[in-house]
Order: sequence, then C-alpha cells, then structure tokens
Amino acid sequence: MLNPVLVIKKLVSRDKKPSYVLGRFSLVRDTYSSCRMLLQLLRLRQSVEAGKKESLFNKTAINEINEELRSEAVFLGLNLPAKIVESITSFAKHTPLTREDDSSHFFYNDVKNGYLSDGRPVPQAIASNPLDCDEIQHIVNDPFLLEVVSKYLRYRPSNIHPVLKWSFIVRLPDADRIKLHQTVHYHYDVHGFNFIYANFYLLDTDENSGAHMMIKASHRQKPLWMLLNSAMQPEHVLHNYYGKESELIVKGKSGYGFIQDASCYHKALKPVKKERLMLQIRYW
Repeated sequence: MLNPVLVIKKLVSRDKKPSYVLGRFSLVRDTYSSCRMLLQLLRLRQSVEAGKKESLFNKTAINEINEELRSEAVFLGLNLPAKIVESITSFAKHTPLTREDDSSHFFYNDVKNGYLSDGRPVPQAIASNPLDCDEIQHIVNDPFLLEVVSKYLRYRPSNIHPVLKWSFIVRLPDADRIKLHQTVHYHYDVHGFNFIYANFYLLDTDENSGAHMMIKASHRQKPLWMLLNSAMQPEHVLHNYYGKESELIVKGKSGYGFIQDASCYHKALKPVKKERLMLQIRYW
C-alpha cells in the first residue's frame, strides 16, 4: 500500500516546486483558477484591444469548445491558413535549432538520417527563437485562441510559451529517446498549477509520422494511486483502467490544430516514414 507522506516527500525531492505535487490535483487547479479570475476582476486586467484584432480561425462556439475540453481533455479541428503554414515551415528549415538542454546550434539541413555529422542523434530539434517568426507571434496572440484558453482556464493567461519542434526519423532505443526528452511513453504534464496547450501540425501527420496520442477524459479521472505515483504509466495499465476505446490518435493534414489539457495521459509516436513539424503553445 502506498504511504502518501513518503510518496509526496519523494515527489518534492525530484522537483522543489510545490506545483509539481499539488498541480496534479484537479481541486487545486480549480481553486487556483478561481483565485486568478478573482484577482483579474479586481485589477480590471481584461484585455480590450485583443478583441479588435482579426483571428486566423473560423470561429466555433466558445462554450462548445469548453465543454469538449472539460469532458474529453481535447478539442479537435482548428485549422491554420495554408500561407501561415508555409511561412512557418520555411522558417523552421532556416532558423537555428538545438536539442533540448543542449546549447550548440545546427540547422535543419545538418540532420542526415536523424544524426548530426559528429554522430549525435537528433530525435527532435527545437527552434531557438520561435517568436522571431511573425506568423507564430500572430498565432500566439490570436484573439479567438486567447478567448478559448481563457474560457477554459477561467482567467486570462499572463504567460505564453511557444515551441516549434522537428521530430526526425532515427533508429534509437526508447531509453535514449527519453534521455533526450522525447516523450514516447504515456505521461501527464504538471507545468505549474494550471495550463493548457494549443497544438498545430505543420506537415501532414499520422501514425507513421509522429502523431500525438492521448487517453481521453484522463485529465480529471485519475485514481489516487496514479496521482501519488510517477506521472508516467505503462500503456497496458491505462488501457485496463480507462479502456482501450479511450485511446485517440490525433491525425491531420498540415495546418491541423487541437487544444488539449495536457494533464491527461498522452505521448508522441516515433516517426517511422516521415518527419514531423509541430507548433506547441502553452498558456498559463
């Protein structure tokens, strides 16, 4: 039987931030959202100017999106205009890249068969300065997208972090992928007390090119033994608990987007036939 005190001490020892432990619990996230919302109302910090800007997206009923996010942890079907996708893809092919936690820079054309010339594997590569791309800035601050995430969080996010990431085809054991921060095993995120992601495929993406996978409705339906254990769980354990039918492979053409509460269980498939390029934006 789990000893909650020992487990929490162990979790805190891994990450000194209290949010790493407390942010797992939906009650904590809900309370945090209520406090943020109240503070913003008191300070009158709602943005008026954002609503005057033109959105890139065909608007869907905000309440409908919010209901799907709350019940399933995901809303599917945002689509970026083709010209925006083309511009970001071109930017990604010419901007400096890094491996995570690696200060050395390289470029898209430096990666051959998943490796750099010095032999370093590159399962994924991250654009060093994604906000240098005007189109990414436009998406990040899109008024409709901000309205959607604010509705779900119940406060207007004051922090936004975009990540533009390549996932390359490379032969590499899962253990090495994990060391290089490629999330190929099911896990849930704990990025502070509350957060939400907007994700966009910039190339056609399916199960052969690094598609995103998730367990629907697992953001608020975790038993205590999951909350007090590792954020990573084996696939068979999740299938047994949530049912195989809860598993979703998110596939789509270039420009396809989805919003996700990443406190659900999710992972990325390894590209085996085509590389993946994805824009992920975290709001909190």
